[in-house]
Amino acid sequence: MTAESGDKSRERFYLHTLSSSSQEGLAAHYIVQLLDEFTHDGPNGTHKCLVFELLGPTVAYIVEDFYANDEKLEPETILRISEQLLQATAFIHKAGLAHGDISSRNIAFTCSNLSYCADEEILKVVGTPEVEELARIDGAPLRQGLRNQLVKAADWIEWIDEDEEDIRLIDFGDTFTQGAEPERIAQPGVLRVPETIFTDRFDYRIDLWRVGFAVRIHECYL
Repeated sequence: MTAESGDKSRERFYLHTLSSSSQEGLAAHYIVQLLDEFTHDGPNGTHKCLVFELLGPTVAYIVEDFYANDEKLEPETILRISEQLLQATAFIHKAGLAHGDISSRNIAFTCSNLSYCADEEILKVVGTPEVEELARIDGAPLRQGLRNQLVKAADWIEWIDEDEEDIRLIDFGDTFTQGAEPERIAQPGVLRVPETIFTDRFDYRIDLWRVGFAVRIHECYL
């Protein structure tokens, strides 16, 4: 996973902070595990790259897929997701932080079985990478530093539920320290926290509203 160096450095910092707060490791608290990190020097500058554990699709993806196929989540699955999400949030708050952007799109299922599969087996689940050549409409050459190919993101075309999948809370790019709240937070319209609408102040408890919203959305697909 790569992005702007500042964003990745921020996420790296907070994941290391959380890791130092737990002797059991982040997986025990249902938080994504950072396995490695490195820098990549490319034509557009130096990028910080973070290597995470292999995860399955997001909860949002599964909910939307079930809905499209007229299926429903099992009550036990929703209960497990909700319990683990609350435990992850409580751990983050106990460490003096706030996640800042909790939603079903930032909650992913684990896929422990695939972690031990050969590349060929993984590709059967996520699909073969689709690559397209990039070209200008007017036929002119691409500007320097622009890649000449586009690769479509992996899709879970053959996702198979494992018996007892856990979740991982991901994306700590908007995390902040309690008492040092930013001026703004990432908020899609439907997920806006009340205090950011009616007042000009908020704190770590915005996570609780977002957790409750996520749990409620999952319940709608019972």
